[in-house]
Amino acid sequence: MDYMPLNEAAITDEAVLPGTLSPGSSFPSRPRLGPEVLRYRGIVMNLLTGSVLVHGRPTQLAVPHRELLAALMRRCGQIVSPMWLATQLHVNVAEIDKLAASLCEALEEAGAAALPRRVEGLGYVLWR
Repeated sequence: MDYMPLNEAAITDEAVLPGTLSPGSSFPSRPRLGPEVLRYRGIVMNLLTGSVLVHGRPTQLAVPHRELLAALMRRCGQIVSPMWLATQLHVNVAEIDKLAASLCEALEEAGAAALPRRVEGLGYVLWR
């Protein structure tokens, strides 16, 4: 086996675009979102600013709706009990049904596919 010396002149930084490759990988990386950004099926929520994007369009939600959406997005795809939601939002269990119904309407108007769904006898889940 022959040794072929490396041609230093042929190696340039132009072959690799800065910031497009993740360390140790040859595949482009997705932009990393911090822990303050939640993302689920077209809904993006920034927990620091409270802004909500639905399919890239800004959506205005009231504070209780944003809090419910954040709680459901943190546990997206999992069924959570109304009691757990009530303790997270510091409201009565009876208010969760009304809050979830109004959040569902607001998200439907914005064009979201993932909506809070009631699972009879178990609780709520953010699902499409």
